[in-house]
Amino acid sequence: MRTPIEDLRKSVDSFADEMMGQLVANRGKGHWADCPSHFLIDELNKNLNYLAASVEEGDKDTVRRRAANVANFAMMIADNRDKQWGYDERDKQPTPQEAP
Repeated sequence: MRTPIEDLRKSVDSFADEMMGQLVANRGKGHWADCPSHFLIDELNKNLNYLAASVEEGDKDTVRRRAANVANFAMMIADNRDKQWGYDERDKQPTPQEAP
């Protein structure tokens, strides 16, 4: 029997694969480290609107792709800020598996 954490991990891993697929498909656009925050935020908002429209239309394949794009832009913003602010992996909160 699978645990709730295993179910969560399966969903996260599957979605992370979709995110990676979108990053690979768009790798020719350059690296997000070279993009200003306002551009990434505009792209996140634009993709969020596309996602909302896809949900309204009931297009499940497009919903998943658009959701991955939204998540990727959020990750890009966070990654750039982490590097700017000197984020240290030791500062991160434990995952559910690591928590006591």
